[in-house]
Amino acid sequence: MKIINNLISNKEIRIILIGNLLTFIFTFVLIKILTNYGKDQYGFYVLINSVINLINIYIGSFSQGFNRFYYLNNNSKGNKDFYDLFFSFFLFNIKLFFVLLLPSFFLMRSIFSSSNNILIFLAIIYTILYSLLSPLLSMLNNIRARFEYYSISALTSIILILSIIFFPIEKKDIINFYIFGNLTTLISIFSVITVLKRRGFIFSKSSFLNNIKKSNDVLIFSLPFIIWGFTGWLQSYGERWLIFKYLSIAIVGQYGLMASIANAGSSFIYGFTTQYYSPIIYQIYSSDETRIKKGRKIINSYYFFTLILLLGFLLFIVGFNKTIILFFSNQNYISNSYYLILITLSNILFYSGQTFSIKGLALNKPKNYLISKILPGLFLIFLGYVFVKKYELLGVIMAILLTNFIYVILILYSNFRMKEI
Repeated sequence: MKIINNLISNKEIRIILIGNLLTFIFTFVLIKILTNYGKDQYGFYVLINSVINLINIYIGSFSQGFNRFYYLNNNSKGNKDFYDLFFSFFLFNIKLFFVLLLPSFFLMRSIFSSSNNILIFLAIIYTILYSLLSPLLSMLNNIRARFEYYSISALTSIILILSIIFFPIEKKDIINFYIFGNLTTLISIFSVITVLKRRGFIFSKSSFLNNIKKSNDVLIFSLPFIIWGFTGWLQSYGERWLIFKYLSIAIVGQYGLMASIANAGSSFIYGFTTQYYSPIIYQIYSSDETRIKKGRKIINSYYFFTLILLLGFLLFIVGFNKTIILFFSNQNYISNSYYLILITLSNILFYSGQTFSIKGLALNKPKNYLISKILPGLFLIFLGYVFVKKYELLGVIMAILLTNFIYVILILYSNFRMKEI
């Protein structure tokens, strides 16, 4: 009870709670708008988002390294080296994405041959801009600039939604999202950079490749995330492409809506607890070994609150799955609404595994999770390929459920074998 009271009275966690609630609301307002464009167009949006998350394997892996070692470099010389590394990474990605722009366009055009070329191009630009924004937002959260983080997210989300509603370029067309999404993402990028400058971050034009050689700790910590990242992406997003290949893009849209509902609730809970606890946990474990006992207590508190909230969300979906789908879309999406229960259970298993993996990250042992992260993605593609042909969409969902169950077991086994010293 004391812990709960402390959480309620904590200003920082109130900001996180309100910020995540706003994100949750804006996400579903946007989903309501986009699903009304039709299953095919929403299916396109779902697949593009999976591409963004594929790129985020690389971006997110280094972000994890930056987040973990920010506090270890919290001195004048360390900060200078850290800023050089972080911002040279940002500039390196701008150059990299520019080089890959044209090849990406031709690749995406071959995949989405029936889609408008302008739409494909705008979707690629959005993917690039969002990928550039991701590490900036991650750093904003890591330095615990909570108010600025959520203010920027909320204001740009409001601008995006109002622009789509009141100034549509094409009536009921997904291209509206990518036009205004690019503009608001650019606003977010410049806003976050401004906040980081005011917080003392110094921009560097030095070479990322040279800087990373001097920062082996960040590279060593980040590499396992890159190695297991692709199979992790298969585990979380590969099923969308199986559905696209063997069923249809319209079914991708229907599945994508249910997956968005399940993931929005689960990720809201996971994001809420993780954004509050992870900087505290990293700060404790980056000091010295005598504080591991205190860190263990914080980690157990993190486990408890995350799992209890995830269970509550599952019970809510069990009771109101059809009503929820109808509320966020229309009659075209409510067939087989009970699938939402299975997808939510699968999401909760996945986020439970993510929650339990904080132990290895805090101890600077992410490589201990290599097998736990690699195998489930391979399982999903194999099981999904086998089941989709016989059971169609239900087969894919059962493959995901079984895969995420295996994932949790593997993470818990890795934690059991992990030494804390």
